[in-house]
Amino acid sequence: MDKPLPRWLFKQYSNLWFKFKDKEITMKEIKPLFTNKSSGTSMTDMVECGWINRLSTGVYKLNSPDKMTEVIARAK
Repeated sequence: MDKPLPRWLFKQYSNLWFKFKDKEITMKEIKPLFTNKSSGTSMTDMVECGWINRLSTGVYKLNSPDKMTEVIARAK
């Protein structure tokens, strides 16, 4: 499902996009960027909203913000 992220989650997504862009990333790389211990929950929420793809256990790839903005705009 492609839908907008809550503001706090979009900020986390933005930090990930700024650092990794569309590269494959692992939880090991992601965890240091989160200030709280909910990195797994945040990633799950972003996957469920369609902003991040889970490639395998603990391996992710971010969808571009341009793509997501376009998808969300077309859905309305």
